[in-house]
Amino acid sequence: MTVKISQIVVPRHSYRRSMRNISFRTRSSQRGSINSSTLTLTFGVGTLVIITLLGFFYLQQVLHTASQGTDVHELESKLIELKREQQKLELEGAQLRSLQTVEERIKKFNLAPTDRVTYLLPVPDHVAALVE
Repeated sequence: MTVKISQIVVPRHSYRRSMRNISFRTRSSQRGSINSSTLTLTFGVGTLVIITLLGFFYLQQVLHTASQGTDVHELESKLIELKREQQKLELEGAQLRSLQTVEERIKKFNLAPTDRVTYLLPVPDHVAALVE
């Protein structure tokens, strides 16, 4: 038994034309081949991926900057509030040190006012003086 092999029989004058057609059909039907449309598609997809990644990076930077702006605004508001509280405390301290408040406390605690104040002279070489 013999195996039948299919052959293409072409007359001599059209041999070159048929070989061009056969080689073209063979080239265009090959799987995994790289041609201009494959390169264009790959380049387009690659470009799209890069643009998408750059867009996400840009959006992340914008959102990060906006959140920092919000944080700065909150800190500035807190600073203003703390400055107001400091002013209130300074005013309260000044009122508590005023002569009028001291006189009211003297009366409240039944302290006796004095006319004469005596100060001790510092002793140059001693830390404490012994009184007998």
